[in-house]
Parts: sequence; structure tokens; C-alpha cells
Amino acid sequence: MREKDGFALDKTEAREIHDLLLLSLRVIDGKSLNYGQEIHDDVQNKQDLISGLLLSGLARIHGLPVFVMNVDLSVSEVSENIFQVDTNLGRLLSKDVIEVHELLKKPFFEITGTNLQLLRMKAVEAASGLSEAQSGIISKRVDYLSKLLAQTDRRSEFTRVCRVTNTPRLPENHSIEIVQLINLRESTEAHAFRDWLQYSEKYSDKEIDEITSN
Repeated sequence: MREKDGFALDKTEAREIHDLLLLSLRVIDGKSLNYGQEIHDDVQNKQDLISGLLLSGLARIHGLPVFVMNVDLSVSEVSENIFQVDTNLGRLLSKDVIEVHELLKKPFFEITGTNLQLLRMKAVEAASGLSEAQSGIISKRVDYLSKLLAQTDRRSEFTRVCRVTNTPRLPENHSIEIVQLINLRESTEAHAFRDWLQYSEKYSDKEIDEITSN
């Protein structure tokens, strides 16, 4: 038996506590954490986000005034999980390719490291500590997605078109097959309508009525 500050714990009790802790222990399979997929998706669909994160990292880590230097920067995936940064930073700073690579290395790995940390948290279903840099990256990603959602919210335009064209409403007790709804959403006509809807603000009510009548 061990005693410390009035607390006693024998071997049997220690073993029981140890066994209970093991039950809650979750082992992460590193191979299952495909953190490269997130950066792949960013490169394919969110170039402005990934470029902004890299520029912010350059400013924070190296103190470079990149936001007033007219820096051009883009990221491409040259092969699976191999990425290349094309930038005029070398010319602006009079640095060679190797020096520019060293400047970009830490900001880039901060992004992939944040992705990996989020996947770890998801795998164990628990929140863990984030560094200041990781918190900043997540904050910028949330801001980006919030702006993207705001830009793609076309409910006000849709409501206006329905009002102008006197579109009838479905009765409250009306039912519709979910498969039909999905097929309608994915139809060529629906895609064309959504594309047109985002530019409908520039049309007057009279013009919208004429367009939809045809």
C-alpha cells in the first residue's frame, strides 16, 4: 500500500483503475487518417482559401509584407499527395527556388498538420488542444465557408421570382416522392435555373416575367 497526502491506493485498486482506463483508450490507425484528401480538395476547389492561408503563414512566421507585395501564388497537385506552389515570391524577394521552398515549407505543413489534428480528434471523438497557428487556420476556414454559404444562399432571389411569376404553392398536405425530388434537383433544367437565379438581381420584375413566360 502507498500513502501520499492521506490518500491510500493498494495494488488491486490500482489495477482496477488501470483496466478502466484501458477500456476508454482508443488506438488510432495512422493509415486511416487520409489527411491528404483535405488539402487535395482545397487545391481542387478552394484555391483562394489555400493561397490565403499560405500568405497569412508567410506574414506571421517570416514577417513578410505579402499583402502589399502583389504576390501571385497558386498550388497544384503534380502527383498523388505531391503538391507544387507556383509563385512570383522569388522574384519579388530576390530569392532562389530553394530559399522560397524553405519559406513556404512551414506554412504549408501547418495547414496539413491542422488537417491531421482534426482527423485525430474525429477518430477518438474527443476535442484536444490546438496550437495558436492551428486555431487561426480553422478560424479562417470557417470564415471562408461562412462567406461561401452566404454567397450561395439564393432564397431571396427565388422568393422574388416566385412572387413575380405567381408561382402556385403546394398544399400543406401534399406529398412528393423523394426520388422524384432528387431527380428534379439534379435535372438539366434545375441546374440551368440555379445558374440563372444567381444573376436574376439585375433583371426588373417585368423582365423576369417576360423571361419566364417564354
